[in-house]
This record gives sequence, C-alpha cells and structure tokens, in this order.
Amino acid sequence: MRLAHYRFGAVEVRADVRLPGYDRYLALVPAQRVAGDGMPGAAPEKAAQAQDLQQSPAPYVITVRRGPAEVPAGQRLARIRVRRGDVEIRAVDGGGLALLTEGLAPYSLPAGGGEEISWHLRGAPSPAEADHLIGSAVPWALAARRDTEVLHSATLVSPAGAVLLTGRSGRGKSTLSMALHQRLGWPLLGDDAAVLHLTGNEPRVLSCSREVRLWHDSGQLLGLGEGTVLTRYATKSRHAVAGDAHKPVTVTAVISLDPPAGDPDRAVPKGNLSGTQTAHAPDLAERPELTRTRSVDGVLMLRAGLMRTALLDVDLAAEEFRFLTRWARGVTFARLRYPHSPAALDTAVGLLADFAAGR
Repeated sequence: MRLAHYRFGAVEVRADVRLPGYDRYLALVPAQRVAGDGMPGAAPEKAAQAQDLQQSPAPYVITVRRGPAEVPAGQRLARIRVRRGDVEIRAVDGGGLALLTEGLAPYSLPAGGGEEISWHLRGAPSPAEADHLIGSAVPWALAARRDTEVLHSATLVSPAGAVLLTGRSGRGKSTLSMALHQRLGWPLLGDDAAVLHLTGNEPRVLSCSREVRLWHDSGQLLGLGEGTVLTRYATKSRHAVAGDAHKPVTVTAVISLDPPAGDPDRAVPKGNLSGTQTAHAPDLAERPELTRTRSVDGVLMLRAGLMRTALLDVDLAAEEFRFLTRWARGVTFARLRYPHSPAALDTAVGLLADFAAGR
C-alpha cells in the first residue's frame, strides 16, 4: 500500500493508514498521489503542503505501519502519569518499547530509535486514536531517538527569538501561548512538544505541530471558534495556527510556568470566561510574578521537562547533560508564577512581552 505523507512542522509522518481528521496536513511528493489528493478541485491548503514538502524536506521522518492487533508481551518498565490517561511502557523482544494507553490502540517502537512506529490497530483508526498518534506517539517516537531531545513546551517566536513555555500538563501553556500569539502577533509553532537542536553552538528549536489544543472554556475566553473537537475529551478542541513551523528558530528564552502556592494545576482559567475580561490588575494573591533563574537551574528545568520513554543509563545521562549544557549557553531562563484567571492572563502577557524585549 502506498504511504500517505503528512507534514507536522519539522516532522513528516508517512502512514499506511489514513488519519481521520488530518487531511489538511496531507503532503504530496512527486510521482505519488494519495487517492483524492492532487486532483482537480483539491483544496489549496493541500497544494501548499505539497509545495512545502518538495521545497523544504522534513528534518525528521517517522513511518507508521499497522502492526499485529496484539501488542507484544513484555516487562513493564514504567508508568507515566499524564492528563489524558496513564501511559504504560513495556520492554519487547529485541530491545524495543511498547506504549499503552487505556482505551486506545497501543503502539511500539523498535530498538535504537523512533524512526518507525508499529500501530497495533484492530480496525480503522478512530479520530481519538489519530489524535493520540499525532499528539503523543509522534513526539514520544522522536524522544526515543538517541540524538534527539524533545521538550514538553509551547514554542513562540518573539522579535528577539524563540520563547519556550515549559511546565507540566495543566499549567496553562496552551492558553497563554495562544494569548501571546493573538495579542502580540508572535508566531506560534505548537503548544506541546519542541525538538531541541544545536547549529554549531547556537541553541535552536524545531516544532512537531501546527496546532494548539484548548479546553472549550479557554477557546471561548480567547474568542476562538469550536475548532476540531477531540472526541476523547468532548470539551477540548484542536486549533490550527499559521507559522513556519518547519524551520529551526534560534532560542532566546525558556520560561517555566509554575502554579501559585496552594493552587491546584488547572488547564482552564478560572472566572467568568464568557464575559469581558477585567481591566484592573489581579489582586496580590493572584498576580503573576516572573523571576529570572540561574543557568544551572535552567539546565535542571530542561531536564525535568524532557520527554523520555525509559530510564537512562549512566552514559546516556551524561551525553544528555552535555548536550543541555551546551544548548543552554546564551539562553535566558525564568519562572512565571501563573494563577489561572482572565486578569492574570492579561498581566502574564504583558510580563512576557517586556521580558522578551528587555531580557
């Protein structure tokens, strides 16, 4: 079967099954035509994707193939807690890894890297399984490569360079990054995973997404339409954003989003989301606060935010630390205490705009 080619920022995904809900990201290559694409009447956005792929080859290519319905048995190595359901990681024969999430088709990665994904489907993929593949499996596959570090962060491009917003799921990366994109005009290259890269000694970042995923209340607060509903959540949607997500960008700052003391992590700002935002600054207890950190703390911040599929041995940990130390040189690090309220969102946007301008 011919492979369908999809382009997600710096990543090209070649799949032997069509991904429901992702036709806008289909990319055609010479001498290949996926059924229904490249024909008269095809959507202009698909033609643009085809041009992108031919003129700017993807730095990363991942091939997705249907595997046997039963996931290979193996020893459980780890269980990673994420908001969308725990991910169980198992060792499989030959040194590969299997990743299982309850209610979704599992997938496995071969030993030595994540250039290919075996997708253990029992039928055609559901929209929820396609969302999981693109939003989770592809970044995890990139992270499984020995020479690739993937940071759990949103990526924006300020006039001074790329600004990464990192932090655990639920800290508000998606809402804040979309607000910065809307109000300051900063290109937004994805809200969840960023590939760290070095060009010489210059720290750069590549995106593996062209979307932002928001709870409906957050989308309403930002004046967005419904987007494409994520069926696994019902009240969450993905929204496409424009930007040269396939090009590496020099990084100027990394900012960790921290909740205020005693405030549980929440992805949706609190308050009257459908009404007008308050013009006055939030009270002291809810006022965002931006604090610069030392470079050594910045390296630790990066390590804490990396996506990993297994525990590292000593040699790999040392290699990772050397890379992060080099990458962090010249990057400014900070922590943003960020309460989730509409007024705090306004203040946080102003703080980050001033920070990026003044560094």
